[in-house]
Amino acid sequence: MDIHNIEEIQRTWQNLAGGEHHANHTVIMERLRKKRTVSLLEKLSMRFVIMGILGLVLLPLFGLLMYDMGMTLTLSIIYVVFGLIMGSTSIWTARILRLSNYISLPVTQAIKKIAGVKRNIQRVRIFGWIICIPLVVEIIRESYEIAGIEAVWSGIIGGVIGGAIGVYYEIRTNREIKELQSLFEDTTEPDRSAI
Repeated sequence: MDIHNIEEIQRTWQNLAGGEHHANHTVIMERLRKKRTVSLLEKLSMRFVIMGILGLVLLPLFGLLMYDMGMTLTLSIIYVVFGLIMGSTSIWTARILRLSNYISLPVTQAIKKIAGVKRNIQRVRIFGWIICIPLVVEIIRESYEIAGIEAVWSGIIGGVIGGAIGVYYEIRTNREIKELQSLFEDTTEPDRSAI
């Protein structure tokens, strides 16, 4: 056997082994990406379910409590309806996140769907803040008329704590949605359903 043939066989073998390693690396990275995508979707979905349950249960209970404390029926009803709307939209968002199988979609379509969900979440947030701030101000005003300045301070402290919790969850949700988008934007294959 010629020495050149042996060297050529070794080079061919190394090229094959290197190509196989690259293919395995690609498959492993794709599996990790899928796993991270599923994990992010589950986190986001669960967060929206929890927010939905809180909106559907706690806010209406607070509305009834407000009426029981002597606030106007109109304000209490607005508060209950606000809670029901926000809770329902959170449950709806969680359902969309759970039912959308982004992994099986072509990358461009998955990115568009994620962007659509992100836009809807932002619209609901804007609606929520536009309604929430005047509602809280009116609650504080009526609390002052019923119980005095102590109620105002309690309302302000409660509003600041509630707002801080809301902003914290918005920041986490935004970060996770951006990460979800980046998982698809970093993908170069046109269709990832084959892996």
